[in-house]
Amino acid sequence: MFENKGSLTRQELSDVLMIEMGWERHMASSFVTDFFNEIGSAFELHSEVKITGLGSFCARQKNSRVARNPKTGEDAVVSARRVLTFKISPHLKKRMMNNSDSV
Repeated sequence: MFENKGSLTRQELSDVLMIEMGWERHMASSFVTDFFNEIGSAFELHSEVKITGLGSFCARQKNSRVARNPKTGEDAVVSARRVLTFKISPHLKKRMMNNSDSV
């Protein structure tokens, strides 16, 4: 259904809902926006968001550290921050491995 052009946009997701579900454009677009807003809210409230068949997103705290600028070689302090990591589900990983054989 999707063209392989490097990324999938919200508009393309809305278009799929329009075609597959028979929804009107504003309904499909609203659904996609609301879905991503809920996921974003979940990140703020919880440390992990699991979507069966896709994977888990986990927020974790990274401590501050000293890093080196690769161009100048100078040391720089990287401040502590919260980062989001993704772990792919075994089901999706298996699908990706099967599809990579045909590419």
